[in-house]
Amino acid sequence: MRSPLRSLLLAVLITIGASVSAILIAWIVLSTVGDAIRWSEFSRRFEIGLTIGRALLYSALFTGWWANRKRQQHPARRRLLDRTGLAGFASILLVELNRIQG
Repeated sequence: MRSPLRSLLLAVLITIGASVSAILIAWIVLSTVGDAIRWSEFSRRFEIGLTIGRALLYSALFTGWWANRKRQQHPARRRLLDRTGLAGFASILLVELNRIQG
């Protein structure tokens, strides 16, 4: 059985690694694409890949939330996690609706 400190440290390291990876990918894309005209051309050309990437990101977020929810045994913390998940779902929904409208 893992200690809580080890689990917390592992979760923090995974989060930092994912954040650094996302920043690195964004920096590479922005440095290779250049100006806004080329960026819109790039996004139209790779729209399917970007959509798949967003779907994978959303599924990873949901999986992490669900695993964390299953581990919570205290009812107050579980309700807080449910509210946090609802807020996250609402923000993802608003972002995607904004992409459809714009």
